[in-house]
Amino acid sequence: ALHLYDLPYTLSSGRGFFNNQEVIDCLNLLSFLLDAHDDLSFVGVLRSPFVGFSDAGLLALRNEIDEFRAKTFWEAAQNLVQNPHNLLPPDILALKTAIPILKKLRDESKHTRVSVILEEAIRQTPFLAAYPGQTQIQQNLFKLFDIIRDLEQEGQGNLFEITHFLQIQMEQQSNEKDAELPETGSIEIMTIHGSKGLEFPMVVLFDMNSGNGNGGHGKNVQLSPSDAFFNGLPLLA
Repeated sequence: ALHLYDLPYTLSSGRGFFNNQEVIDCLNLLSFLLDAHDDLSFVGVLRSPFVGFSDAGLLALRNEIDEFRAKTFWEAAQNLVQNPHNLLPPDILALKTAIPILKKLRDESKHTRVSVILEEAIRQTPFLAAYPGQTQIQQNLFKLFDIIRDLEQEGQGNLFEITHFLQIQMEQQSNEKDAELPETGSIEIMTIHGSKGLEFPMVVLFDMNSGNGNGGHGKNVQLSPSDAFFNGLPLLA
């Protein structure tokens, strides 16, 4: 509905900065660059906007391994670039575009700063095209770059150290907040818990009358600006 009426908005995930999907995608890429035998991370890269590979394509890669033509998904992907049997045309194009870039990034990762590699990966792939106009995700990426640059300046910024740092932050579910947005006047969508203490001048409680979660109908909620507790606060219900 907000898209329909061209209303700008930002979405707060409530999961913590390091558990946002765009940060996880970058971690998967760095983990793969660190170890090409890390199938789980490489599959994450394939399914991410870095590549945009389909589930059917992943099955074709799995078949390469099951039929002993490859030992890892990375090896299977390189095989299928040369002989793209059982792949749909979009997956063939995605692999032929991604494999040279990933090979180049793997080579550069041996002597190039992680922040530079990550920026190059985002610039050379369709990663940002998957998030058109999503300011929060773009700002989160800027924040991730700043964190990585700080680690590099502190002498803790090689590929292993940064990958390990991001993994620990994600596993511990760090409560690091999303990047702050510039003042845009956009609608901020967040959980009630996430909004505590922020003192917004106007708050909308969405879909309050939809039901109680057990298939029943919820009770109507009526709030009046004249109520003693809400006196002086603008309300929209």
